[in-house]
Amino acid sequence: MPRSKIHLKHQDYSFLSESPLWFRRTLKTVLLSVGTILVANSIAGENGLIDLLNTRNEHAILVSDLSRLRAENESLRKTARRLQEDPRAIEEIARDELGLIKPGELLLVFTNDHPKYSDTGDNDLPINTVK
Repeated sequence: MPRSKIHLKHQDYSFLSESPLWFRRTLKTVLLSVGTILVANSIAGENGLIDLLNTRNEHAILVSDLSRLRAENESLRKTARRLQEDPRAIEEIARDELGLIKPGELLLVFTNDHPKYSDTGDNDLPINTVK
């Protein structure tokens, strides 16, 4: 018995290879929404770009404060070392900050309390004029 060829109907696979229009639109909308949310979160989120910039500014301020404090600390160390080793340094501080003088020295204090030179006097006269 001869074999007869059976012709099967050729199936069109275009439906499987190309998704429907509504599916593509929904997928694009979802992906665009998720992308927008991720970008917004990366800019303004808890660890986003704005927070990163604020942290960098704070870091720069703290670094400058640290270097200033280190310089001040070194200056204070030098002053302490000088006060421990140099008696003239103690004398300088006693004279400048405490107003002390050595025995036998005379302290002169100059003031501008004279009425001729006070600000309440004649302001019409030039400064270098003599009466």
